[in-house]
Amino acid sequence: MRKKIILNKRLGQTPLELIEEYKKKHPKYRNIKMAYAGRLDPMAEGKLLLVIGEECKNLKKYTDLNKEYIFEILLGFKSDSQDVLGLAEAHSLPRRLQATVALGTPPSKKDIKKVLKNYIGKITLPYPIFSSKTVHGKQLFLWALENRLDEIKIPEREVEIYKLKYLGKKKIKKEKLQGEIFKKINSIKEVKEKSKLLGADFRRNEIRANWNNLFKTARQENFYTLKFKCRCSSGTYMRVLAEKIADELGEYGLAYSIKRTKIF
Repeated sequence: MRKKIILNKRLGQTPLELIEEYKKKHPKYRNIKMAYAGRLDPMAEGKLLLVIGEECKNLKKYTDLNKEYIFEILLGFKSDSQDVLGLAEAHSLPRRLQATVALGTPPSKKDIKKVLKNYIGKITLPYPIFSSKTVHGKQLFLWALENRLDEIKIPEREVEIYKLKYLGKKKIKKEKLQGEIFKKINSIKEVKEKSKLLGADFRRNEIRANWNNLFKTARQENFYTLKFKCRCSSGTYMRVLAEKIADELGEYGLAYSIKRTKIF
């Protein structure tokens, strides 16, 4: 029996759902313990390493492996979850030179590459507030849902980014963008068990209503995403990195897509 396997997690799927799906397809593993090494958020997809049986005792060495991601930043919006599965705000004009920059104009390739240099090497990043990191015995997302973040200090972590490459930009029409965002949000299986509710089914009713309102009032017809490839140490949240890069570019931005492409 294998000690570990790497599977592809779909958008909206949880790691536990992936394990359950695999066990159904491979009955010989039905009663075998499995654990995932390095969680992927609901709005992230790609490679997930599963440790099997007795090898679960060595889970930490697999959790600490380096990763590679392809991710996109959607400009013009920010959200409390730092991705589309959050309560968002729309900002038609970038923070940079708001009086002179045209509506929806993306930053230049030169400016983007200049900013990326600041993130190569060891850096310190805060944990996302919608994460399972524990603070004073309570997970961060619970502090956030209870509106009590002002009572704690958001923890930080030193990570290392080995490579960060800009892959280009893409223009998306408003109607298409709205459809894609709702498709992402609706990709999650409905949560009905009270013991497993996360903000009442990930707050999705509230989040859908919020996005609908943003698109109704949006002044621009076209939006932009910026695409990147990142090789980094374990524990580097692409959601946080996406928001940080956008902020340093003088933009408002959130993680539009995240795909883990390698574990090494």
